[in-house]
Amino acid sequence: MSDSSEAPICLACVGDPHLRARLLTGASHATCDECGEDGAAVPLARLAEEIDGAFQDHFELTPYEQSPSAADIFVRIAGLDPDLAWRVEDYLREKLEVVAEREGRPNLYDYSTGFAPAGTPLFWQHARWDRFCAMLCTNGRYFNREAETWLDEV
Repeated sequence: MSDSSEAPICLACVGDPHLRARLLTGASHATCDECGEDGAAVPLARLAEEIDGAFQDHFELTPYEQSPSAADIFVRIAGLDPDLAWRVEDYLREKLEVVAEREGRPNLYDYSTGFAPAGTPLFWQHARWDRFCAMLCTNGRYFNREAETWLDEV
């Protein structure tokens, strides 16, 4: 992994106020590697890991190359400058490459595809299906408005 993981990034380079507040804990005074200003800063690795946690919870790979890259999404959701967003994506790609190879799965930050907002978590779909089946077994089977509404949604 490159030595840039410890490069200080000032909180002024982070546009999202919620992310900035999370990063404030543990920030120290340093000269920003991105903008050159002095101020409260965190290592690039910490910024990347905070973004990665939210990103993996809310986005998933798509098979479509036209989809936005992770860096494009970082610009939008974290308020980063595009150059900083690419640095964050590069750091995450390098960091997760070893884990992906070891576990025999694709690296989430590979450049071959793009990302889209994640769908409904699978466990929610299973829970709704289980409730639907139980309702058909215990409630009115032929005239069940709740079951009809759910099937219309599906």
